[in-house]
Amino acid sequence: MVSFNRKYHYYDHYHYYHHQGDHIHEGMGFLPQHMKMTNMFEDSMQAVDPSTSLFYWDFTIESQAGDTIFDSYMYTDDTFGELKAPKNGYYWTYEKDDLDDARIPNGRWKHIEVDNKDDRGQFDDMPSPYGYLRGPWNMNPSKYVTRFTSEVTSLPTCSAYYQWASMDSLKDFLYISPYLPHASLHGSIGGVYGCDAFADMLDAGLINNEDDMVMICSKWGFYLKELYRGNFITPKDNCDTDKSDSCGFDCTAESYAVMGVQIKKTINNAYVPASTTTDDWDTWRDFICKGDGHKVFVGDHLESASPADPSFWPIHPSLERMYHAKLMAGGMESFKWPTDAVNDYVCDKSMCYEADEGAKDYFDDCCYGHYENDKLLDFVNADKSKGYGLSNKQILEDSDPTSDDYAVSYIYNDFTWSHCSGTDFEGLFNRLAGDRRK
Repeated sequence: MVSFNRKYHYYDHYHYYHHQGDHIHEGMGFLPQHMKMTNMFEDSMQAVDPSTSLFYWDFTIESQAGDTIFDSYMYTDDTFGELKAPKNGYYWTYEKDDLDDARIPNGRWKHIEVDNKDDRGQFDDMPSPYGYLRGPWNMNPSKYVTRFTSEVTSLPTCSAYYQWASMDSLKDFLYISPYLPHASLHGSIGGVYGCDAFADMLDAGLINNEDDMVMICSKWGFYLKELYRGNFITPKDNCDTDKSDSCGFDCTAESYAVMGVQIKKTINNAYVPASTTTDDWDTWRDFICKGDGHKVFVGDHLESASPADPSFWPIHPSLERMYHAKLMAGGMESFKWPTDAVNDYVCDKSMCYEADEGAKDYFDDCCYGHYENDKLLDFVNADKSKGYGLSNKQILEDSDPTSDDYAVSYIYNDFTWSHCSGTDFEGLFNRLAGDRRK
């Protein structure tokens, strides 16, 4: 038997980390905790082979060149496997696309499977409709890692990184980090399957047009996640992969009457007619609770299970690299961390459903994971009452390349974005450094 040092963990360790750590998204804790996860993963690689390191993917190179995700060397037979486009070029449909076409078709990770939820039996409070380690709101029946990439893709741009680098406070810098410099990448790779399930809603005049139907479809996984978190829907379990009609959502009786109002708050009103009535929103409710709403699901890159896709790992070091560059150029005018989630920004969801209270309101735990001294929830022991690893503050301090207490085992090879024509990163960093010296 081969044994490695204590820093080694099997791959599913990090899958569980991110799955239970879904609360470290959409807020101040996103960047530090993903930096921590990346470093833990690299430590595990080096426990097997000390000569290896986790590379970073600067996707602004592709976006600056006008390339799509399909043009990237990252998705070839030599790297993370090629991507397949949907038959109609725009989105994956039941009519034209086979679910098996979304598997990784070639390369080292050809046809890899997702983890089973019950391998550790520690997510009993997060029901999985098909038994796979995916978000409870994701009704993806495939046992394989899936990518529903479409031609309508976008990668983070040089201008987005320039805007991010211009932020003067730590709060603003961390606030932006999950979005413009990062989010579209997961959507481009993961994508959505089953957009034609909305056809009846479009025909009924409940969606403006086909373009808006595609927009609703692209965000559907996020909409369902919000309804799940608000205790409006619960996935059925023991679903049969051969019978999609066996699956779906149970809608709690006590919230069913008001669910239409909640959906109105959740779905972007720009995609539905201005004349949409209360009865129309109740039709949306029935589409989710009794109809085909569950038949629209996302690829693994676009949810809490995203580390199941090996191409997840080179993404976040590119964000860390910008954090290092920002500090080396003089840092921020303010490093103050917000403490009041109601009156100041800490996370996107300062209101949440609290099971112990049986209500949705402003609770202290709604933004847990995003305060300065918060840690990841203890995914190792499945104990959500305890923290695990370093706090957000400790991670950022240990990763400060200007500090004598720098605790990371590497430094990035360079801090230039010379390919970003039209954005003067060097000039920006020089100005920041000059301003800080005054």
